[in-house]
Amino acid sequence: MSSRKFELDIKELIKKKNVKEFFAYLKENKDTYFIAFRTQEDRITVYYKGQEAMTINIKNSQYFVKSRSKSIGIKNNQANIELEDNLLKNGFKYYELEEITEKMNLISFLKINTNFLDKILSRGEKESQGRLACFYQNLQNHLLCLDMEYNVPGAVKKKANNKIEGRYDLIFLKEENKKFKIVFSELKSLKTACTNPTTGILNHIDDMNYFIDEYRNNKDFREDIIEGFKFALTCKQELGFIDNKISLEDIDFEDCSFWITFYMIENEKEYAPKTIQDYYNIIKDEIAEAIHIKEVNKEVYKTGHNIGLHKRAKTMESLNSTLLTINGKKVKKYDIREEDMKDIFSITNQYPVYVVNNELILKEIK
Repeated sequence: MSSRKFELDIKELIKKKNVKEFFAYLKENKDTYFIAFRTQEDRITVYYKGQEAMTINIKNSQYFVKSRSKSIGIKNNQANIELEDNLLKNGFKYYELEEITEKMNLISFLKINTNFLDKILSRGEKESQGRLACFYQNLQNHLLCLDMEYNVPGAVKKKANNKIEGRYDLIFLKEENKKFKIVFSELKSLKTACTNPTTGILNHIDDMNYFIDEYRNNKDFREDIIEGFKFALTCKQELGFIDNKISLEDIDFEDCSFWITFYMIENEKEYAPKTIQDYYNIIKDEIAEAIHIKEVNKEVYKTGHNIGLHKRAKTMESLNSTLLTINGKKVKKYDIREEDMKDIFSITNQYPVYVVNNELILKEIK
């Protein structure tokens, strides 16, 4: 769907009394809910504590609401009516918008979903992500969070010459000298996430290298990305989610940057790096863990011990398929040698590293 068609559909959507009240509620509670507009996927998603709480999908000018709860009861005249599934996938249910709004308002529907999430959520990386996104939903400390849990749409990925994952925890607009720049950020909140050899820092940096190369040199790819961001900003501003207006002319869309952001959960705050050397040590731990897994895997096969074999096989499959670029050569993480570390640190030094303090302020470490 084109952004223009999506824009018209949204304008029709918010004319509905129930929906208008819903957006007003989200605006009043934007410290709790983060709202994302995605033109390429034709949807509006509401996040709660970093998790998708509900989504409004727009298909051929028809509106569908996706619920997080596997089984939701809609009360009508004191009767509990189970709505028929239109689609059940990954624990979500889709309903036609009218099915919901005929029986209850969308605010109540959202609260049912958030109550469900409160029962199943554990405090962790998602909650840290959601807290940051909501805090910066308005322009604060020269930062505005434009999107969270961003995934480059499949149709756009196909325009990339290189294979990219294109998944980023937070998308910021960063203000510098009265101009704004797009920043893609990977968030780390758990020690295990920092050193996990299949999803660690080096994987994200390598993917970002490819992404930035595409963004700078592939016009079709860049313009599709930009169109989505422009539309998201316009929607959020027109609906009043952003108090301080930002002009599209004040954003440098021709380039972008990448950050690693550490916002550790409460009982792991001491693991947040205080210096760039601490950050290097985390990367060393990530490489050491990859080497350890390879050695354990080799020994397990030698002894014929098959406990957890499937899980180890999947881990090795991931490690074998992850090739980092060092001095123009593709290297598996467990094959990185001590003499390669200087080049590894040179690669990581391309991108700033930030740590979030108790006031949710991002501070760059040196």
